[in-house]
Amino acid sequence: MRMRPIVVLLVFGFVGCSPRRDPNSCADVGATGARMRCDGNRLLYCNAGTGFAYRATNGCAAGQTCYIGEDEKTGGCK
Repeated sequence: MRMRPIVVLLVFGFVGCSPRRDPNSCADVGATGARMRCDGNRLLYCNAGTGFAYRATNGCAAGQTCYIGEDEKTGGCK
């Protein structure tokens, strides 16, 4: 029974050390992937062509808000 607490601590220790995604990079999408996100009302995209750094595409018009699809590859203003 003494083994159970040690195993539980080891499992939670490894889960807590998972790598975090850099919010300013999309290097994890690979050479052909892409990702989009909103910054306020500006639409940003990131891919290999941008050096895996987010770049602004355009802003939303007054009265519209930026949105991103669940796949993080589509988005726009609505």
